[in-house]
Amino acid sequence: QLKDCINLQSLSCNYCDQISEHGLKTLSGLSNVTSLSFKKCSAVTAEGAKAFANMVNLGSLDLERCPKIHGGLVHLKGLRKLEKLNLRYCNGITDSDMKHLSDLTNLRELQLSCCKISDLGVSYLRGLSKLAHLNLEGCAVTAACLEVISGLASLVLLNLSRCGVYDEGCEHLE
Repeated sequence: QLKDCINLQSLSCNYCDQISEHGLKTLSGLSNVTSLSFKKCSAVTAEGAKAFANMVNLGSLDLERCPKIHGGLVHLKGLRKLEKLNLRYCNGITDSDMKHLSDLTNLRELQLSCCKISDLGVSYLRGLSKLAHLNLEGCAVTAACLEVISGLASLVLLNLSRCGVYDEGCEHLE
């Protein structure tokens, strides 16, 4: 029934495990949606993420605790207005997924807590000049990623709690 709500701008379906890939597909025509949240929805898969590709006005996407999203970030590539992306506790997100975020040049906030991101994954963030908030808490990053992070000129908040960062390499943050 929601597919007929063409003026819908914000949709929150948190903890809705009964939404299927078919259900997500019906939402793909909602091009006026600017804010979308599917926290802790195990039905959001890489295939289901195709629905997000047509949501060209999407500014905020929350997929926190969606464990099956690995491989689905490729569908976010054309979302040029996306400013906030929450992938906290999506333990299936890996370095290969991060490649697809490099074109999201308007991204201002990126939450990646407890994802399987390493220094390689962080290297794909190099061109995100507007990125102001980056949360890598609990990710397998080391001080080697700090050189890339230091190039993020707009960065005002960086969370490296529970990461493998020690003294060596911190000089990049001066």
